[in-house]
Amino acid sequence: MYAAIASNKRRTYLIMALFVIIIAALAWVAAGLFGYNVPIFTTLALVVAGIYALIQYFAAAKIALAVNGAKEIKKKDNPRLYRTVENLSIAAGLPMPKVYIMEDKGLNAFATGRDPKHAVVCATTGLLDAMDDTELEAVMAHELGHVQNYDIRVMMIVFGLVSAIGLIADILLHMMWFGGDGDNPPHPIFLVLGVVAIVLAPLIATMVQLAVS
Repeated sequence: MYAAIASNKRRTYLIMALFVIIIAALAWVAAGLFGYNVPIFTTLALVVAGIYALIQYFAAAKIALAVNGAKEIKKKDNPRLYRTVENLSIAAGLPMPKVYIMEDKGLNAFATGRDPKHAVVCATTGLLDAMDDTELEAVMAHELGHVQNYDIRVMMIVFGLVSAIGLIADILLHMMWFGGDGDNPPHPIFLVLGVVAIVLAPLIATMVQLAVS
């Protein structure tokens, strides 16, 4: 367990460093395209991307739950699920996460949040209907394992940074189409790099996300 936690924390730093490099490269291409001051523009891009990723880091769990129509429950709402999570949390020495249920016939469950103190576990109504108590306990133990190992933190950070890169690539695309100076066109090399960056940056970011997942 401790090895997994340490590994995930190292992966978090490596992922953040990789995404900083990608964002800096996008900013460098944009500066070359539009004649901006490279150090200033790159710094500004990193600051904006960092703020955006930070917002995603703190808000992504709530957004994911809201988009899927998941609703928080208390013990009285579904004693079976709540007590299962409660007992497993006590056994694992974890803080009690918030428990959500999603109206969906599919058999699914997931954990989210930025750390064990701010974790959420969610199960679908289809899962609750299809599984007996032993099966449900096994599934929720699996999800709490993600909480305990800080898998949820890694994925939250990756999600935020992938979103930031997608946003920057989209801004760069609009700048290429609607910005620029007709009297002083950018160097053809930067045009090629711009197109390549717009296409590849989100794909590379998504591939990193899938690899981590």
